[in-house]
Amino acid sequence: SNYGSSLDTVDESSQIQPLSLYSECKVNSEKFILEQNDKTFETCILRFATAHGLSPRMRFDLLVQEFLRDAIIDKKISIFGADFWRPFVHVEDMTNACVSILNAPSKLVSGEIYNVGSTRENYTKKQLAEIIQEFLPDIEIEISESSPDLRNYKVSFEKIRSMLDFEAKKTVK
Repeated sequence: SNYGSSLDTVDESSQIQPLSLYSECKVNSEKFILEQNDKTFETCILRFATAHGLSPRMRFDLLVQEFLRDAIIDKKISIFGADFWRPFVHVEDMTNACVSILNAPSKLVSGEIYNVGSTRENYTKKQLAEIIQEFLPDIEIEISESSPDLRNYKVSFEKIRSMLDFEAKKTVK
């Protein structure tokens, strides 16, 4: 959410463009946390891709789960902004990233920001719906060009891979 809308692939050094109160709060929180970083209190920011996967308290407001719910219940996925990009990360990979950060040397994490996910897990909303349709071939995909959500970003996860040797293992499929 921090990256807002970009035609380029964004990384941790890209300009942030919060488009909602939610993302403004995230950006302000990151700034505050990084300002607290010192020798006695080391901070690190993790910018997670959009979560997917089973959990005890399922969130159906996240895109993969929302599309799956609609496909199963309504036999239809309605897409607004079909060509808008989103990055995804499985909940297990999110927890593994947290463990990697906790086990990493201070010099690699103190005061740093890491995107958490996998570059190969960037999908347009339409591509995501088509993946679901592979498993549920009888569903309809309905596309509307108007979108109340203007976020559109493809994210690089190269920094966490190269600096911490972290690689997300699970895919949307």
